[in-house]
Amino acid sequence: MSASSVRARVLASPFAVALATLLFQLPFFDRWFSVMDEGHLLLFADLIQRGGQLYRDATCYPLPGAFYLLAGAFQLFGTSIEVSRWLVCLEFSAYAALGFVLLRRLVPTSWAWAGVALLWLHRAWAFPHWQIYSYSTTALLFQLASLVLLCRHLERGGMGALRGAGLLFGVGVFCKQDYGAAALLAACATLWLAARTQGGRAPRLFAEFLGAGALVGLLAALHFTAQGQLGRVVQQTALNHFIGMSSYEYPGMPSLWPLFRQDPSLRELGGVHQWVPGLIVAAGSDWKTLLESPLYLKTPLYDIAVKLGLVAPWLWLGVLGWRQWRMRTALRDPARQARALQERALFHFAAALLALGYLVKPQDYVHLAVLTSPLLLASVPWLHDALSPRPLARRAAQALLLAAGLWTGWLLYSMRVEHSAPLPGARAGVYAKPGQARMLGELVDYVRQTTPDGQAVGAMPYLPIALFLAERFAPHPASYIVWPFPEYPDRDQRIVDALEAQHTELVLYNFTQFPSLPPMQESAPALYAYLVDHYDVDRVFSESLLGLRVAALRRASPPAGTPLLRAPAKDGEIFAESYDGSRQRVTTRDRSTYLAQQVWPFRPVLALRPLPYGARSVLALPLHVPESGARLESAVGVHPDAWFHIPTSATTFEVRARDGTDSAVLFSRTLDPQRLLEDRGWFALDVDLAPYAGRDIVLELSTAASDPAGSSLAMGGFAEPRLQAASGAARSEAKPSEDQRNDPAR
Repeated sequence: MSASSVRARVLASPFAVALATLLFQLPFFDRWFSVMDEGHLLLFADLIQRGGQLYRDATCYPLPGAFYLLAGAFQLFGTSIEVSRWLVCLEFSAYAALGFVLLRRLVPTSWAWAGVALLWLHRAWAFPHWQIYSYSTTALLFQLASLVLLCRHLERGGMGALRGAGLLFGVGVFCKQDYGAAALLAACATLWLAARTQGGRAPRLFAEFLGAGALVGLLAALHFTAQGQLGRVVQQTALNHFIGMSSYEYPGMPSLWPLFRQDPSLRELGGVHQWVPGLIVAAGSDWKTLLESPLYLKTPLYDIAVKLGLVAPWLWLGVLGWRQWRMRTALRDPARQARALQERALFHFAAALLALGYLVKPQDYVHLAVLTSPLLLASVPWLHDALSPRPLARRAAQALLLAAGLWTGWLLYSMRVEHSAPLPGARAGVYAKPGQARMLGELVDYVRQTTPDGQAVGAMPYLPIALFLAERFAPHPASYIVWPFPEYPDRDQRIVDALEAQHTELVLYNFTQFPSLPPMQESAPALYAYLVDHYDVDRVFSESLLGLRVAALRRASPPAGTPLLRAPAKDGEIFAESYDGSRQRVTTRDRSTYLAQQVWPFRPVLALRPLPYGARSVLALPLHVPESGARLESAVGVHPDAWFHIPTSATTFEVRARDGTDSAVLFSRTLDPQRLLEDRGWFALDVDLAPYAGRDIVLELSTAASDPAGSSLAMGGFAEPRLQAASGAARSEAKPSEDQRNDPAR
């Protein structure tokens, strides 16, 4: 055999494709991390390998196949994010090799390699799918393997390959149910067509394929029955899914019209988060520059691109459908029948998965992009037939593919550079942005130092990556991810009962929630109210000014003392004080725009709207100080939702005492959490009123904004002020020291 023949056979080998695909991924496979989705898979797989059970010890919507596979990898190679990344690299290498095997049946080897190149591009642009381990991509791998064996049956006949296809289909369903439903529809359409064109009996073909798949289902049912939790599995993987779809409005498709005007729904934070490709975000901050550019602000180009991008896959599928219609005569030609059936099987698979993405919510870029790889594979035979006889068009397509590859390569390189700091700890093994690595390291160290091994730690609404790295589990199965709709009607109370029963000391609260999901105080009000009543902010961890923000909550004793304000509408007056000291009383009608009693994370507060340009909002409270004296205790802070605000503004908080014509500043502090990470949290206010013992004074709480952007209720929070009885200790001066005023509540 000549050297050229050997080289050609090597290049035609699926193993060569798998190796090349693995090498392609090595420069960037260990960059970036996902707070929720990746942490969810890692933590649950860790729970399984430690003897826990999904559905009993952690509520879970997908079937557990992918979790079991990852738990097995942990058992063999150790428990870390890095091990999961190697596993997903091998999965995608196998996926590309399977795609190559499919295409090699339909087009020359060089064109099959072109299909592999398209899959490499897809791997990057489907980010973070195929970057992190996922039940979606694991299920997709098994379903593509099932399709390969189905095509082998269509080419060579025999029932062995068909039964193998059914078994792999069943394993794919065991990883993700809805992908299995799409694959089932595609396989049944193909088998029905094969029976009509090849003269077989459709009932037997269906029975062989579905029987093998049902065997997997039967073994799974026996497994869950042996665990004593078949009912839980049905509830969580089937019933809860439909309950959630019917009771919660998941993000969906934007309206196509108007097409040539800016669409406000696409320009809200949730809309941008929903449709901007994840790779662009992970590669750096250039996308933010784009959103501040005149093209975005003054033209509808962004809106048009999103909407045409949503229509394009269906137009593309329509072209391929027209090709299949034109090829229908090949299905009756014995010489071309096998190839035509295999291409039709690939088309059915691509169409069914694409329809799944457009029919089942949530619908966003990430959930749709991962489902388009079969569409790319199905396009290669059409591209071959269309471009092979046209050299100029073929060279143009090659140039376009090269340009797309260079741009994608630059983005992947940028992501590698951007995520250059190793996450600390033996369970990591991947790289993140320096601020992320620092913050997550500090957070994990805090958890380990403040909780003993084996003690449950809450992480709400979702922060499973921190629990995984800290080797902790949650107090209740439903508390790993507090979904926007409850798995059970009394879900909140079940979690509260678990927190009480275990006396959970530490809860990590993730302020950085997905814009498309409602805040926890809306989706889980009873649980949120419990946290406010029983926990206090001990420390705030921030990645950067605009990055991840997490509060460590510790159990707190019920507040002592007497609330200063039972009914602020009756007990105090509000004034708008100008820069020159002149005052204007705020009318009852306008009062709610200046003052509101609210519940913030994690205290009841008086929100007093700051005024800019040297002005202040002043709440004046008549107060009789007891003969024995008293202390005023509170804390000041800016609502975490306002820490992201742009343009920025600082807030100055003051407490003054007016005694007749005399006025004294008892407390003053300026917080600038939008620019200073250390100003995020609650900061103690403790004022001794002993100098006013036995006298009637007016206590004034006030807030002032450095800039107009800071004039909102969220910018000026006083934790519920309380009067404490004077202790026997010596009384201090009315005005606290600088150290007292700047000591944060920890």
